[in-house]
Amino acid sequence: MLKPNDPIPYYAHLLIAAEVQDHAKKVASQLETLGVKDLIFFTRPLEEDENLKPYHDCIKIASQKAGAELKFVELTSNV
Repeated sequence: MLKPNDPIPYYAHLLIAAEVQDHAKKVASQLETLGVKDLIFFTRPLEEDENLKPYHDCIKIASQKAGAELKFVELTSNV
């Protein structure tokens, strides 16, 4: 989880399905620690990028574990 002013470090690793469960536990812990009860996840539609599926799965699992209400907001490209 990043706060609005946190810099995003460069990384060249995409989350893969085999990593989702472990990563979801970490994210759930962060949600609980921060007291997050409502979560808005901004994303492109899965149809536009199949690499997003593990991220969608991860945030769904994490929010369920943390008892947070999750809302997806899909951002479409206007190309």
